[in-house]
Amino acid sequence: MGPDEQERGEMAKSELEELEYINRSHVNGFLFTNENRAAIVYLLYNQDEKKMQTENMAFHLGISHRTALYHLEILEQCGFVEVREFRRHGLVPMRSVWGLNMDNGTIIEDAFNKIIDNYGREKLNVLVTKRRRNR
Repeated sequence: MGPDEQERGEMAKSELEELEYINRSHVNGFLFTNENRAAIVYLLYNQDEKKMQTENMAFHLGISHRTALYHLEILEQCGFVEVREFRRHGLVPMRSVWGLNMDNGTIIEDAFNKIIDNYGREKLNVLVTKRRRNR
């Protein structure tokens, strides 16, 4: 490997490290200061297959389907969740089941630990059973 190739390799490594830092900064920044987003990640993380239907998430959190989608879309843009299954509504495919993006496993693990540090398991357990308790 010549000096130019080595320099490019080091630059690419540096850029990847910077990107990982930026992704991790989402964990420490605005992303989990919202209880709904924190509760969604906590809820998904505690599912056996790390996935759940949007309607069930909304039910557990005591929020509307639209509010759940809003927070899921933010989490998707940051690489924390992904759509796992679609269902058809007429000709239109609709996002039905969301799950944690396990391609970002270490970032998800860090996020989960940060959420527990910020909120505590007890409060998170209350958040993810909010609707069930009110019935």
